[in-house]
Amino acid sequence: MITVFALLALVVLVTANWHLWPRLFRDTTRGPGLVRRAGAVAIAGGWVLAVGALVAERAGAPFWLQQVLA
Repeated sequence: MITVFALLALVVLVTANWHLWPRLFRDTTRGPGLVRRAGAVAIAGGWVLAVGALVAERAGAPFWLQQVLA
């Protein structure tokens, strides 16, 4: 059951990134450069923090760490 949930979460993350990237960065900038790289880092970093917060909660990490990730 956890594997199905993890796979579903991964599909949602990939789909969300696939949708956000062109609309927020590719279509609004002239070409590859600093803005696109910063956008990629912002999107990826946000997802890493979100998934990290969920994993930390399920794993029973210290509360201060859960707060930082959330």
